[in-house]
Amino acid sequence: MPDIALFIRPLDVLSFRGNRIFGEAGSYGVSQMPPQPSVAAGALRSALMVSRGIDPHAFAEGRLEDPDLGHRDAPGRFRLTHWQLARHDGLRISPLYRPPSDLVAKRDDEGGLRIERVRPRTRGAGISCSGATPDLAVLPESSRGKPVSGYWLDEQGWSDYLAGQTPAPAHWIPGSELWQTEIRTGVGLEPVRRCADDGKLFTTQAISLMRGNDSTIGFLARVHTADCPARITLRLGGDGHAAEAETVEWQPAQGDLQAMAQAGHARLILTTPGLFTEGWTPGDGAGVIRAPGIRGRITCAAVPRAEIISGYDLALRRPKSARRVAPVGSVYWVAFDEVSPQALADWLDAGLWSTDSLDRHRRAEGYNRFTLAIV
Repeated sequence: MPDIALFIRPLDVLSFRGNRIFGEAGSYGVSQMPPQPSVAAGALRSALMVSRGIDPHAFAEGRLEDPDLGHRDAPGRFRLTHWQLARHDGLRISPLYRPPSDLVAKRDDEGGLRIERVRPRTRGAGISCSGATPDLAVLPESSRGKPVSGYWLDEQGWSDYLAGQTPAPAHWIPGSELWQTEIRTGVGLEPVRRCADDGKLFTTQAISLMRGNDSTIGFLARVHTADCPARITLRLGGDGHAAEAETVEWQPAQGDLQAMAQAGHARLILTTPGLFTEGWTPGDGAGVIRAPGIRGRITCAAVPRAEIISGYDLALRRPKSARRVAPVGSVYWVAFDEVSPQALADWLDAGLWSTDSLDRHRRAEGYNRFTLAIV
């Protein structure tokens, strides 16, 4: 069953609420951009359910089951395999990528960007630290400078990165060209009468994705599902704002798996948040990675501060458990003891899930997806 790619075009501003408590009078609702992959998975799964004539209420009560969408308590074959920003110019899709954590952008003397790479370095004699890997991720600087953030890599920059090159500054796009944040005021509702409740004003951040005459910024999703309508309307994010999803022709860029297998090492980059039993690492407690046909060791890592995911289960009407995840863009250097190009391809298709750690709901929501790059 092949994956289906969809470009999601917002028809309104969007609200992607994070994990902070929200709802009290005078509270401020911060939007998370881009949203977690579970936002897309839930919206798409719900829309597909309705398009197939499945009664949502009966499904939520556990009285219906679909071979593709599964059961209320056990997802079926459906799963999200890609989730990212993208630009659509009417003819082709141009995906946009969050820069991996081993790339650092700084300002040069002329105000332009200077891109530097974090490199693994063997620990020298007498160096003692809390690092859990044999090598340390070090940024060799020619001159000190403060990193700048808020940039995204275009398709060419990402392809260069997967090939082991450092993306040129021309391929770095500021987030201000992709979306803007607007402040919206709302009024709390009295739950019984559904009318305005006195003293319950609040403000929220609304996300407005850029749209021009020649291109539109939206989201690119790839789902593993039996079928999908050519166009489908979604309720996306907080308050169910409208978006339209259309199927498109798109294949994700991929590094040279043959070269990685021959070299015996690669960089592993998270493209969705990593939910691991060992916290920050996809390996076991000793840094060993195992998959069918693959055995390797994590020799170095560049992992930013952990993030928290949760969400709300509409079927069971209760919050989902809060879990700590490794952020998108986390980089792990892996040395392989056993590997082949086909084993790497199968590993990419399956995601970073072992039998012991498999959370079928979170797997369907698109977590633990990754790609591989040449060192």
